[in-house]
Amino acid sequence: MYKSKVLKIEFKNYFRAGSGSGQGSSMDDTNVKDDNGLPYIGGKHIRGIIRNAVYRAEQWGWYEDSKKEIDKHQITESLTDLIFGKESKNNNSEESKTTNGIIFINNAKLEEAELCYLQQPDNSTLRQGLFKKLSNIEINAETKTTKDGSLRSGEVAIPMTLFVQIDLIGIRGYDEIKEQQKKLLENFEPMIWQVINNALPLIKSFGAKRSRGLGECIVSMVDYEQGVANDS
Repeated sequence: MYKSKVLKIEFKNYFRAGSGSGQGSSMDDTNVKDDNGLPYIGGKHIRGIIRNAVYRAEQWGWYEDSKKEIDKHQITESLTDLIFGKESKNNNSEESKTTNGIIFINNAKLEEAELCYLQQPDNSTLRQGLFKKLSNIEINAETKTTKDGSLRSGEVAIPMTLFVQIDLIGIRGYDEIKEQQKKLLENFEPMIWQVINNALPLIKSFGAKRSRGLGECIVSMVDYEQGVANDS
């Protein structure tokens, strides 16, 4: 049985996980919410951000000592592909082959005690207070006036701390990369967590509109003795 780890995401300003749907003319995009109206960040999005961080760290040579160690076990694929999986195209066709990774990342949510409290029917006002409406307009550079129809409004979540559980998962089937993944899991489990942990400082934000300053955060791997509400 493999160990699980927990990431702590401390948002320092508003963040947006867009739902892709608005509220008529009053709001162009709303924040995603769970069945109880509480904010979360999707595991697929988190996985992509972490994968990119690990990839950059690997390209910059941060894991050279680790790679020398696993080379002794005939593990030659990149750590990024082994941990997160990869998609490769057949040179002779348009078909692609996808190899799954060895981790599963749940949605990032509030810690369990907060979830239980905020889910209570009497706390609807508190739930609503977790979100704000932000608006922006575009200014005509020549006339210095507002461009017609440029007003855009979107819902954001206020700064808060979310937790996400990450699980290592077993490998089924057999091919060259899957065999290497099995060796990595069986012999280097602590290294897998260290690879991810070392890349976390490269993550500066989560969510949509990151280039506009939303979603700035600090991410860390923690020992979490309280509950993490995962998606199982």
